[in-house]
Amino acid sequence: MDVQFRWVHADEHALHLALVFVDPLHPHTTNRHSVQPSNNPWNKPGETRVNPSIGQFGEDTMSFNVLIVEDQPLVALNLQDTIEELGHRPVGIASNMYQALMLATDADMALVDVNLEDGPTGPIVGRTLVEADVTVLFMTSDPGALRGGVPGALGVIQKPILNLELVEAIQYVADRRAGRTDIPPPKSLVEFDAV
Repeated sequence: MDVQFRWVHADEHALHLALVFVDPLHPHTTNRHSVQPSNNPWNKPGETRVNPSIGQFGEDTMSFNVLIVEDQPLVALNLQDTIEELGHRPVGIASNMYQALMLATDADMALVDVNLEDGPTGPIVGRTLVEADVTVLFMTSDPGALRGGVPGALGVIQKPILNLELVEAIQYVADRRAGRTDIPPPKSLVEFDAV
């Protein structure tokens, strides 16, 4: 049995880990257990949280439907795991523009790559999602492809991205979706206003 540690959430008081057991005979089935310090002020005594959804200032946050627009399967699955661990619901993984637009009706938030199976269609997907009132964050290895930004989208993060940065980015998107506009973006995120 393979054992992995994954960052689930970071706040000003503690880092939270998920201990993930992967069965080599059934690699798609995992068993997660949270590992959290007992001095975390937001946990009740004896409480175990596998999917914490704690905001930047310790308040409980809302749970959102998240669309993943990414054509690299391993990256997409990592995004899906992180989204679930933060207490949100993945509505699907889209590897091209058509799939993304089919899944858009169920999404509150979207993580969108620029280059998909059908070419550099991510900006078109992002614009369409913004028009459908979906909160959009781009994640790409080529942020220069988004010079000038996409109106209405939050910004861009350059891949590859560290797990802790990914957690911070998803939490920021969720906070913005919840209407918290006073929260600064993570250091790894470039807002389109600043591009």
